[in-house]
Amino acid sequence: KNAEAVNNSSNLTLGDWTGGFYATKGGKVINTADLTTSSNNVTLFSIDSGSTGESRGNITMAGDNSVAFYNKGTLSSTGDITISGKNSVAVYNTGATATSTINTEKISHTGDGGAVFFTDGGTINIKPQKSTTRVDVSGESSYLFYDTSFAGSTLPQQTFVINGNFEATVGTKAIAFDYKNATGGLLNYVENNLLNVTSGTTT
Repeated sequence: KNAEAVNNSSNLTLGDWTGGFYATKGGKVINTADLTTSSNNVTLFSIDSGSTGESRGNITMAGDNSVAFYNKGTLSSTGDITISGKNSVAVYNTGATATSTINTEKISHTGDGGAVFFTDGGTINIKPQKSTTRVDVSGESSYLFYDTSFAGSTLPQQTFVINGNFEATVGTKAIAFDYKNATGGLLNYVENNLLNVTSGTTT
């Protein structure tokens, strides 16, 4: 309980159906190394409610059905994130109090059927360390932003917060986000439901 663990080694070997770092019961995990895995069904970071995760290294995941960051508590990440596996997620935020702060300069998602930012609660804050956060999503049917409200009758509640310059490139077979606001225009939906842009330029 309330323990802290620090990893500074890139020599991390994970098999299928495994996890890398787990923070629970008020604990904290800190990673300062670049990490690479090609195994399937891997959750690299899992953070429980009331616990904290911090990653300063670059993350590369090539396996299918995997998640780089699964957060129910408080998460921060400053390294680049590269995802190429199918049905995989870069940042998965869940729970009303979950807060993920992504200070990454570059995120690439080329796998099919996944998402860069996925939320069913809480807030994902996107803020570049230096000048601009650049995100490239090109996998078929992969989302840039996915809110679980897309699958129901409710509208997103600005769970994605952009604080700084943000530049996204969405491939021809990828999806930026679902649009279902029948009473307002697209711009109104993006500004008042999907995103909370507090500063910078979003393109």
